[in-house]
Amino acid sequence: MQSRPYHLQKQKLTALLIAVCLLAVLCLSVAFLVKYTDHACSGEGCTVCTELQACTQFLLHTGIPALAVICVSSAFFVLAKNSIQTYFIILFDTPITRKVRMND
Repeated sequence: MQSRPYHLQKQKLTALLIAVCLLAVLCLSVAFLVKYTDHACSGEGCTVCTELQACTQFLLHTGIPALAVICVSSAFFVLAKNSIQTYFIILFDTPITRKVRMND
């Protein structure tokens, strides 16, 4: 088995770590919004309201585009996988490869 170069393994690990961190921040932002939406506001300068606004802005600017990218890329990979499977079935699945005996 041929091992991959170290820099490719490092890039994949870094990408995975960034994706996990982004997902964690998105989930924690949503959890914070859900928990503190109906808090007892202390008026102007409320720190909870400031954090709620920051979480909302983060989700609007990062969460929705990230969700769109995930949906489009997953749809692309599903379609590509299905088309490749279909191609190989059509190309390599013949009566000869199945060793079907044709008596005419």
